[in-house]
Amino acid sequence: MASVTMTARPITAKTKGEMKELRRQGSIPVTLQHKGDTTLHLEVKAVAVDKAMATYGESAVFDLLIEPDNTQARAMIHEVQRDPVTRVIIQATFQKMNVGDTVKTHVPLRVHGEPASIKDGTNVIMYAAESIEVKCAQDKLPDHIMVEISHLAAFGAVRIADLPKMDGVQILMPEETVIVSLGALSKVEAAPVVAPSAAPAAPSA
Repeated sequence: MASVTMTARPITAKTKGEMKELRRQGSIPVTLQHKGDTTLHLEVKAVAVDKAMATYGESAVFDLLIEPDNTQARAMIHEVQRDPVTRVIIQATFQKMNVGDTVKTHVPLRVHGEPASIKDGTNVIMYAAESIEVKCAQDKLPDHIMVEISHLAAFGAVRIADLPKMDGVQILMPEETVIVSLGALSKVEAAPVVAPSAAPAAPSA
């Protein structure tokens, strides 16, 4: 399980205007929570959260260094809020991960291989899922799950049941769920060209 180290500090912005200025400067408010612990209200750099999510998806894990004492805390994303227009992250909730905690999250899929029917143009790869939901101890959480497709016959598919077993990781999806398949190439028929009808002859004088 890879993690992203990120600095956080107690948030000082309180008013709507101060929050707007905070975001203008490239930071976002973050809530760090864990059952039984005091909830912390922090600020972090938005670009760090965005890059981690682009790489690891919802299963991104952060090693936070919380100023001013550089207190360490490991956390993962519980929820993010995005601007409805620009889609940039404007706020996030992190779930603190203590030793021994069990986590439930979505892990991204990585497809590997090229079946013969892809090489000869018979099929195209169709992705039914970008991630799958898992449950495991926080130290067992995989960065991603590899899906091997090189062995697939034409129009074949990979289902949850076909994935290799992972020690300590429970997949929370039905075994018959298709995650990748080989589909037919779509054929766009050219519309027939219809010659314009001849204009009626002008009446003779």
